[in-house]
Amino acid sequence: MLGDLEGFIIFIPFIYLGVLGVAYLATRNKFP
Repeated sequence: MLGDLEGFIIFIPFIYLGVLGVAYLATRNKFP
């Protein structure tokens, strides 16, 4: 259980960066 939680915590920044990247591309396409 601890190993899974540790892996999830390590994985969170990648999810955050992915969402940020998608939002950035969307806004950049909307407002060139």
